[in-house]
Amino acid sequence: MENAHLWAQPLILMTAFIFFWREAKGSRRELKEYIREELTKVDTRFDRFEDNIDARFERLEDNIQKNTDETDKRIARMENKLNVRFERLEDRIQKDMDKMDSRFDRLENSLIEGKK
Repeated sequence: MENAHLWAQPLILMTAFIFFWREAKGSRRELKEYIREELTKVDTRFDRFEDNIDARFERLEDNIQKNTDETDKRIARMENKLNVRFERLEDRIQKDMDKMDSRFDRLENSLIEGKK
């Protein structure tokens, strides 16, 4: 009997070690699966967040482009109006210059004729 006690105690310890080893191994496997699931969830959320940001930037770029196009059109209309006004002003100035030239020519002719 005394020998049985010497054999039983190491077997019980060995059995307990194997049991706890398997439990720990199973717990590690479960932990790995849990971590993998959580990482998948985080990755999915991150992908949605990234897609949301991309969509917002695309909308922002579209709005900026639309506003830029509208501004360009407005500037072009203003340039056309200014060009028309400057052409009218140039025509008026040219007419006034022609009138002044004809007046100076008449004055010059009358002075020349008056000297004769």
